[in-house]
Amino acid sequence: MFKSRHKRSVLASLIVGLALCGQASSVGALDLLESYSAALSEDAQFLAAQSAAEAGRESVPMARAQLRPNISASAGMTYNDLNTRTQSSTGVPFSYDSTYQGKNYALTLRQSLYRPIQYAGYQQAKARLVNIEATLDKEQQDLALRVAGAYFNVLLGEEQLRLVQSQIAAVSAQLLAATRAMEAGHGTRTDIDDAQARLDINLADELGAQQQIENARHELQTLINRPVDTLLPLNKNRLELSSPSPGSLEEWITLAEANNAELRDMRARSEISRHEVEKARAGHKPTLDLVLQHSMSENDNVTNPNARYINSQIGVQFSMPLYAGGYVSAQVRQAVAGKNEADQRYEAARRKLGAQLRKEFQAMIEGVQKIHALEQAERSGDQAVISNQKGVQAGTRSRLDVLNAEQQRSNTRLELARERLNYAMARLRLSGLGGKLDMAEVAAVNRWLSLEPAALKSSSSISEINQSRLMTSALDASAPKL
Repeated sequence: MFKSRHKRSVLASLIVGLALCGQASSVGALDLLESYSAALSEDAQFLAAQSAAEAGRESVPMARAQLRPNISASAGMTYNDLNTRTQSSTGVPFSYDSTYQGKNYALTLRQSLYRPIQYAGYQQAKARLVNIEATLDKEQQDLALRVAGAYFNVLLGEEQLRLVQSQIAAVSAQLLAATRAMEAGHGTRTDIDDAQARLDINLADELGAQQQIENARHELQTLINRPVDTLLPLNKNRLELSSPSPGSLEEWITLAEANNAELRDMRARSEISRHEVEKARAGHKPTLDLVLQHSMSENDNVTNPNARYINSQIGVQFSMPLYAGGYVSAQVRQAVAGKNEADQRYEAARRKLGAQLRKEFQAMIEGVQKIHALEQAERSGDQAVISNQKGVQAGTRSRLDVLNAEQQRSNTRLELARERLNYAMARLRLSGLGGKLDMAEVAAVNRWLSLEPAALKSSSSISEINQSRLMTSALDASAPKL
């Protein structure tokens, strides 16, 4: 007998499926571009990177300030109470008290004329600014990929759920038909048991698909800091299948070596290390400063408490390090080793980038071929289901053959949906590696999305419509017996 729990599961699955279809046509659906825009202003990791960049940008004016004149002013006032004990010319001791105020003012200007450490630090700060901007660009592009990955995972989960629910409906219909055939005396128990086993598996798959959707939604919600309800699905009719542009891998490598954010970051780190070597070597070099000072003091002389002095000075100050116990030499060796490390890390990143570019470049090219092949396989799967259904009516095929054909078609459709989303992600990743992943690129992929599901009425096969009618009539006919 076909148990009531299965009937309730089938009906619940149909309701969920209808709800998903209704959501897909909602005017308030969230698209990829809107998700990315929201993440730019809400994602905590990216906002932290922005704040770090704002702080890091101040290193240039701070380093430049070390090369500019330094002007300082000082002022002081003292109250003096002097007790003097002495002897007169005749040898008679005596003492007296005197009080007076002392005042002093000074204005000093110091301008470095030759300070190699400060100059190398300024050049290092400018290289660090390039490093900061490259890091921020990389964070922004990584955010676009994280948003797109979470977004497409939701779409893939929803597509898997729709296919599982369609399979549940088809298997349920076959189970009902096998049960009635058994009751009529011309069916087999094997058909019932096989359909029941498939139905149980599909019900478990349905729970897995729902869990996958919830996890992906939560991931996207974390990035954009807002509830995620309905997403625009990928429309196969809007999907632009084409080879990468530019069409040569060598051109992409050249483009990436000039614009890739990670490589720019590594180049800047190497430049920072080079200036660190210069700073270390400058520890052996002298410094020369220009010093100007204007000062005034009043009543600061005990012998002449009412005096006033005004003094103006201009000169140069020279300093030459002679021996620091080997500290500077050790600093130089340390900086040189750091420079070598930065150079090797850059080379490793450059080689890794070449391998990643080749992978994503091939993924786009092969993705087009796979999608076309799977589209043909989907058409063949539709025909196979129809042929097997007719074979059952003619007595040349069993119900098991129909279930196998329907399962194969569902697998093909899921793989096709996955490949379409993989193609979209490959384009975004390739653009990111080439340093071209910006809002315009996300908007270009966003145009592939549509309010209408990719497999709406125009792509519904006749067999699916017949299955739906068969399942509905079977459920109605079996209701009194359950």
